[in-house]
Amino acid sequence: MTDAAKLALQLKSEIEMSGLYLVEKDGRVRRNPDAGRGKGYVPPWTWISVAVPDEKKYGPDGRLTPEYLKLVTPGSDPNSAWRDMYQEGGPFRFRSMWNDEDGTYEGKIDWLTLATTIGAGGVVGAGIAAAAGGGAGAGAGATAAPAASGGIPASSLTGAAGVTLPAGTASSGAVPAAMATGGGTASTLGTIGRYAKTASDVGEVIGSATEAAAQRQMLEEDKLNNAANTDIRGEEAFQNALIRQAQLGLDANSQNIQGEKSYQDTLYNRERLGLDTNGQNIQGEQAYQSELQAIARTEADQRGSALKDVYRASVAGNPSHSPYNPVPTPTLSEAYRQTLANLERQGAERLTNPAEYDTRTMRPPTPYTPYVAGANLPPVRPYTPYSVPILPAPRPYAPRNPDVSTSTMQQIGNWIGPTLSVLGAVGRYARR
Repeated sequence: MTDAAKLALQLKSEIEMSGLYLVEKDGRVRRNPDAGRGKGYVPPWTWISVAVPDEKKYGPDGRLTPEYLKLVTPGSDPNSAWRDMYQEGGPFRFRSMWNDEDGTYEGKIDWLTLATTIGAGGVVGAGIAAAAGGGAGAGAGATAAPAASGGIPASSLTGAAGVTLPAGTASSGAVPAAMATGGGTASTLGTIGRYAKTASDVGEVIGSATEAAAQRQMLEEDKLNNAANTDIRGEEAFQNALIRQAQLGLDANSQNIQGEKSYQDTLYNRERLGLDTNGQNIQGEQAYQSELQAIARTEADQRGSALKDVYRASVAGNPSHSPYNPVPTPTLSEAYRQTLANLERQGAERLTNPAEYDTRTMRPPTPYTPYVAGANLPPVRPYTPYSVPILPAPRPYAPRNPDVSTSTMQQIGNWIGPTLSVLGAVGRYARR
């Protein structure tokens, strides 16, 4: 299990919380089909963006931190945090490329270059066998040798730009005729040696030139990759800035809504206080009038009792008896007469002064003025829905697949050169 897989398992909850990806048991991360972004596995520099919180993505200046940039940079970049996963290509292998079908990051075998190189090696081997057969003196076999070997055409070795074949190379591209005319082992080996030396020089020149061209190609692709990564980071920073700006607008709109609500609540509470005050005023006036009426009734009752006392004393002091009434006139005691006299005097004193709580002298009730709620309130401002400004659509990411595979001519030069050097040594040995 790679470090990326371990990290994915550790951050499984954060990754799956986004709804974009799912983490499998072996640590590979694949797209969530329900998210509508297709299927397949994604590399760690893709899913890490949803696992890292925003406070760790941006520095105090609002820019992406160098640590986060390393995490979202593909493994092919030397500055990537996943550089250990990357493998450079070899003579017969491409450099690492992400495979979204099985979630691997490795280079595939360059079967075309391998087959071509093996075929070129077979041609040289056939030439050696044919030359050896010609040295035995068999005329028919020696004559057939060049046709069987096919030689190494000079035109096939000039594919590399700027390569000039050494002087003495057979223009026809076939094995020199001396290799097929017999003449003894030493003569044949000498011919092979001379041909091999020239071919070896050609192979070394082709190998060096094509290797330099490949290095230039690699440097150019690295520049393009770095430029693409810079564009990606710049686009991401631009989109993040737009999102933050839109979020600021949403926050400001939310604060405006809360401020308007607070203002309206304050006005409502003030009007509510006015209503409560008006209600208390009504209750106070009503209580005052009720007290006046109660006192007036009490005073009226007292004046009525006083009038009865005066009348009662008057009747007792001036008795009258009908001759037809058989009942004798009652005799009143002195104490009763004295009591009636006192009550008569008190009643007369009360009735002498006018009633204090008379409807003619009481203050009239305060007329009720209806209280209009909200009369002093400003109209409520209608809510205007806030629309997030239309943000420019992010540029879709275009995966780069740079062609940095080693060319076929370089492979031929690198692999035929040593073989031809061996033939040159054989030729030098034969000429001694």
